[in-house]
Amino acid sequence: GERTARVSFSSTTGPPGTPGTPVTGDGVVDLVGGGADITLRVPLLGGGTRVLLVGGVLYAQVPPTLALLVPGGRPWASVALDRLTTGAVAGSLAQFGGTPTDPLQQIDALRGVVEARVVGPEPVDGTPTTHYAGIVDLLATPAAADPARRPAVDRQIAEIGTNRVPVDVWVDD
Repeated sequence: GERTARVSFSSTTGPPGTPGTPVTGDGVVDLVGGGADITLRVPLLGGGTRVLLVGGVLYAQVPPTLALLVPGGRPWASVALDRLTTGAVAGSLAQFGGTPTDPLQQIDALRGVVEARVVGPEPVDGTPTTHYAGIVDLLATPAAADPARRPAVDRQIAEIGTNRVPVDVWVDD
């Protein structure tokens, strides 16, 4: 199998009951080593932000609109992934409706697909792909079976009001 995968995504995040903020991104994830190099685009932040995942640490290039908020004016900020799911950082992010996760956990969640159908061939950035649509049962994901990650799954289900989440996936050859 392949070591890496190109990913592209779009979502909306924000507190429940609000229109939310659009977030899009694309990049490459290392399926074996657990790393990632992704560009996130959040219009409120004024453009693209490069995000790297290396050795369990998330590094984010600070957008110019936020540079004054970073101590010492450093161009990069970092946080260990385990801090994003526990403690004060998680609480701060949760109030904005965020569900920060390792990008590989998002791919791993596809193991919880309980319904799927082929939508058909669709190009993504000029690359031929097949589009699939389905439903992920959050309770059937590897995260739900992991005692350390189950509380986060339960919080997500409580926030969205269901354990069934629609997904769309585009797969190339």
